[in-house]
Amino acid sequence: MPSIVRGQDNEEAITEEETPEEAPAEQGIVPPIAAPGAQEGQEEGALPPAAPRIPVIRAVPPGETAAPAETATPGVETAPTEGETRWDVKINAAIRAHYVFNDSPDNFVVKYRWEIKGQANANTAVIRGDADINADVEGFLSKWPTGQCKLEIGISKVPYEVTFQRNGEDKGSIALQFRRPITEDWQSRCSFTDAPGAKFDTRGEPEKILARAIEKARPPLRSIVTDIKNEETTTTFVISKEVIDDPPLGTIEIEGTGVVTVTPGGGVE
Repeated sequence: MPSIVRGQDNEEAITEEETPEEAPAEQGIVPPIAAPGAQEGQEEGALPPAAPRIPVIRAVPPGETAAPAETATPGVETAPTEGETRWDVKINAAIRAHYVFNDSPDNFVVKYRWEIKGQANANTAVIRGDADINADVEGFLSKWPTGQCKLEIGISKVPYEVTFQRNGEDKGSIALQFRRPITEDWQSRCSFTDAPGAKFDTRGEPEKILARAIEKARPPLRSIVTDIKNEETTTTFVISKEVIDDPPLGTIEIEGTGVVTVTPGGGVE
């Protein structure tokens, strides 16, 4: 939070192989016409062999890589095959950041929360969406007898991808990945009791305190092992309490927890 001032202002074409021109027939002599697909030495009236299947090849522009054949489109849910079940997946998290200033008794707490949920329609599935992350602030950036400065934090929606995979009869894995960096818009709003109409607002550079906390989750959010049963199961991840220096202003104490819930069958609420 160093910039928040407390109390201050060529595509390639694929061509067919050229067929050499046939030599012209001698004048007056008409060569016999073979049945389509007939081969040399084949008896007259016999059925020609089946023509071989010709693969269709798409020209790939320079710099691109051809996609492998028979590859499922990522993110497209398919109907479960026999023996597969639908699974509701939900990930909740609550993370707390306590900011303490070095030269002031003032301090504040930020509580981050999110809930991500979706449905896996096969034993291996990808769920995509945009996460709403709430950031509630308790306390003040600064407070004095005739005024105070409050902190407001805004976080834009963050696209995410959850990969679900069932491994065996009773185990599965969940991998949560945010598709872009999580940044926080910190804005200080100051008001004055001795000048009710006066305001003093400042905005600093985007902060990444939540992102720093998420990196410390154990197990990591990209490799969470879950139980898979015929009933709802839960798996927790933890962010242990840790103090992060934020020179020159102060320190941030972070901690948090989260729960991954997997429920067989049904739809998402």
